[in-house]
Amino acid sequence: MNKQNTLYLSVLVLIFGFSNLNAQKPFKAGFSVGALTTQVDGDGYGGYDKSGIQAGAWVSREVSNDLILMLEIAYRPKGSKSSLKATIDDQDYYKLSLHYVEIPVTLRYRNKNYLFDVSLGAAYLAKESEKGYILGGLSSSETPGFNKFDLITAVGIGIQLNENWSITARFTYSVIDAAKNYRMPSNFRLQFNNALSLSLYRRIGR
Repeated sequence: MNKQNTLYLSVLVLIFGFSNLNAQKPFKAGFSVGALTTQVDGDGYGGYDKSGIQAGAWVSREVSNDLILMLEIAYRPKGSKSSLKATIDDQDYYKLSLHYVEIPVTLRYRNKNYLFDVSLGAAYLAKESEKGYILGGLSSSETPGFNKFDLITAVGIGIQLNENWSITARFTYSVIDAAKNYRMPSNFRLQFNNALSLSLYRRIGR
C-alpha cells in the first residue's frame, strides 16, 4: 500500500471511529459560514490573492471534558490569482479556480473559551477552471489537471462566544501533490493548496 492510500485509509478510520464514540455523550450539530483566502504553492504566483466564501455543516461529540471530535462537510473554493486586483486586461493575468467539497475530521481541545483544532481530511474537486496568459498567450481550460481527490491537514484556533456560537481561524494545506496531471511546464510540477480561513460556527438544537 502506497503512502497516499495509507493516508486516505487513516481518514476513513477516523470517520469510523467518530461514529463509534461513547453513546452517553450526545451529538451536537450545526452549520458554518465564513471566508477564505488561498494560493497554490508551486505555481509561480505568490500571495493569498484569491478569496471566496465557504459554508458547511458539522456534527460533534465530546470525547472528554476538554476534547471534542468533529466531523464536517463543507464547500471551499480554492485556487490562485496573479494578484488581488488583477483583470483580464493585464498582460500577466492568471486565475485558477478549484471548487472543493471537503470532509475533515477535527480533534478540538477546549480550554475555557479557547479552542485549538487539528484536522485531517479528504477533499473532492467538483469543478476546476483556469484562465490567463500561459506560456505567452491567453488561454483557458475547464480541465487544468488537478487531482479529483486531495488529502488535507489543518490547524486552527478559535473562541467559544457562547453556548451556540464560536469563531475559528484555520490554516489548511495539501498533504500530497494536488496536481499530478497539471499541464504546466516541468518547473511547476508539484503544487499544494494553501488556505487561510475564518469561520463562524452555529450550533442548532439542544
